[in-house]
Amino acid sequence: MNASTPSPSDEFEVPSVTLRYRLQDEDDWQEREVGFEEFFGGGASQPSDLFHDVDWIPQHAAVNLLDVETADLAVTEVTFSGRGGERLTVKETFWNHGHSRIIEVMQQLGPDEEPYWEVIVDLRRESGSETYELIRLGRERGAVVPLHHAISHARPDGSRRDVTIYPSRPDRR
Repeated sequence: MNASTPSPSDEFEVPSVTLRYRLQDEDDWQEREVGFEEFFGGGASQPSDLFHDVDWIPQHAAVNLLDVETADLAVTEVTFSGRGGERLTVKETFWNHGHSRIIEVMQQLGPDEEPYWEVIVDLRRESGSETYELIRLGRERGAVVPLHHAISHARPDGSRRDVTIYPSRPDRR
């Protein structure tokens, strides 16, 4: 076998997936195991590197796996656990009838690795037309710092206008 040809043992190892959720006005959490293919089913594309690329997270909410209206959910939590000790937890907290959410990402790649943490605030505001605001926060040198801040306005003709507030574009010279 050629050294550059992957062997079956080199193939992607499927992590276990646990889904927990809590409904509005309830104290108890519900929990169930979810198949990896079920989580990324329904046309959702699987990331090429689940544990190292966190940009796919806001696109694949756990809500799609539940027979519950988003407005009835308080919190969902999905945990991916790899065989090598990797762990990725994505927790979504909902309000505004399920239109606004906070997504908390906690990633641990191994016992000797520093954990990654990020919070995404996804707000939907309505004032004549829909306006969405997205703020991504992370940690840098022990402090919470902005990673990205943008506003998206839906226009009456169906087009969108996106404005990035942070990071600002460097001055053009």
